[in-house]
Amino acid sequence: MTRPMHKYGIRALVGAATGLAVALVVGVTTAAKDSSQPVGPGQLAVELHAAGLDPDSLASAGFSAAQTTSAVSQVQEDFTTLGLELQSARLALHDASDDRARLASIVRSGTSTPEQREALAAAYDAEQAARLDLADAVLALSSVATEGLPSNLVQVLGRIESNSGHDLPTWHRATVRDDAEWRDIRYAVASERIHQSLGASVPASVQGILSTANADPAVAAARANYETNGVAVAVAWHDAIWR
Repeated sequence: MTRPMHKYGIRALVGAATGLAVALVVGVTTAAKDSSQPVGPGQLAVELHAAGLDPDSLASAGFSAAQTTSAVSQVQEDFTTLGLELQSARLALHDASDDRARLASIVRSGTSTPEQREALAAAYDAEQAARLDLADAVLALSSVATEGLPSNLVQVLGRIESNSGHDLPTWHRATVRDDAEWRDIRYAVASERIHQSLGASVPASVQGILSTANADPAVAAARANYETNGVAVAVAWHDAIWR
């Protein structure tokens, strides 16, 4: 009889496996240059995270365990193709970035030729094109994952992903804020964490910022979703990848 895993054990397992996969995939190893390099569950986990299809984001957006299984399974069916396309796009960006950095170093040294300076301009363009190609490949994976799933949930998921540059819990990223509001909530979340870790009282000003942020209907709904389905979604996500 299999013992149920504590929710933190589940997340630790998902995180550890994903961390290993990041080292294998994002590192762009020499083996990735081989177009026949196999793609497996480790890379699948990494690419789902990269596309904003991680368990926390899915749960906060309102996806159920069954919908999470469907999203991962839909990607899995086409992942041989999708995974190789992503590997190729990451490698192309890696090579373009290396080329741009090499030429930029020569130009900064003051020893460049006119041809090298022209080549640097072209290298910047090539790097940008490679970034766009990778973004397209990630979008293709996301589109496959969310095909046929409720559009309102997909919209919230997209908003959470679009705000991924803010180092905040997923539910705080489910809304729209201006730059000043993002700065305030990042400060408040960090301040609360620090004060709590020290066993100190959270300042009233910080509590006020958090109270306002938590009262946002989109944030409140996303947090309720996460607290209700977070563990079940994490289990479903893990099981669908490593089944």
